[in-house]
Amino acid sequence: MNPLLIKKPDEHGRKTPMTADNTYKELLRKVEALEKEAAARKKAQTHLKKHSETKFRSVAQSAKDAIITADNQGKIAFCNTAADKMFGYREGELIGQSISILMPQRFRAAHESGVAQVAASGKSRLVNETLELFGISKDGSEFPIELSLSNWKSGDHTFYAGIIRDISKRKEHEKEREALIDNLKRSLAKVRRLSGLLPICASCKKIRDDKGYWNQIEAYIRDHSEAEFSHGICPECTRKLYPQYYRKQSEKMKKNY
Repeated sequence: MNPLLIKKPDEHGRKTPMTADNTYKELLRKVEALEKEAAARKKAQTHLKKHSETKFRSVAQSAKDAIITADNQGKIAFCNTAADKMFGYREGELIGQSISILMPQRFRAAHESGVAQVAASGKSRLVNETLELFGISKDGSEFPIELSLSNWKSGDHTFYAGIIRDISKRKEHEKEREALIDNLKRSLAKVRRLSGLLPICASCKKIRDDKGYWNQIEAYIRDHSEAEFSHGICPECTRKLYPQYYRKQSEKMKKNY
């Protein structure tokens, strides 16, 4: 048999000889079919990716928290309106900038070192963690933030997404609460209560302390509480100790009434 002749089944299942030229054309048709299938698949993937990106941007732009995505080199690829507003930048101004522009200068060296390690290893211990850090706005003012970090792969590239929340008000409330608790603790430390049985002299009214010493009642109460005394004299004692003064005051009060 001629080696260039190949038997090919016809529509009835019968094998008929096929020339080398026909074989080449058949292979060419198969290659073209595969190329069309690959192109259709790529088009579908591109459409799906574009649709996913559009949906992501739509959701991200409506979020109240700042959402920023960056590549594995730390360059900002996307940020929503809330992020621009939070950090004081115009729309699109942050795209392509290093993410370190959003952190205080004292943290940038450590961040750049961390980015280099992640780029080399492809791993980050901060992914899926929620951190409390400091951000810095365009005008240089610092504020506390809460950062939730995640990542995903697109082909051979890794991207990172951060959801950022300004927690300035929360920190103010925490500071106020801590100050209130501290004030309450100091107040409670000053409060001392008199309780139990107090031995008191039936005649002079002195009180015996836990060391066995007898003290004037006002001195004892002053030392064991926050009370202070101002001395005066009651009408009965005035009549007893100062009878003339008492009579004059009594007559004066009668005239006034």
